[in-house]
Amino acid sequence: MFVSVHRFLFERFTYQGVVFSADLLMYEKALVTLKGVLADVDPTFNRDDYMIWAAMTTFLDDVVRLRLLKLII
Repeated sequence: MFVSVHRFLFERFTYQGVVFSADLLMYEKALVTLKGVLADVDPTFNRDDYMIWAAMTTFLDDVVRLRLLKLII
């Protein structure tokens, strides 16, 4: 979902004449390349589901570390 929205907005702004920085253009190119490589390696891989899982895992890990840090202090 995020990738679809991201792609839609990027294309829409580009068609409206918005000029993006080179860094952002390289990021977009990397996303497109990664999407192609992942499709070749594992066609069933869902990048959106993975990103949600990775964000939740990172958030929960940070919460646990913060609670442990509070216990130590």
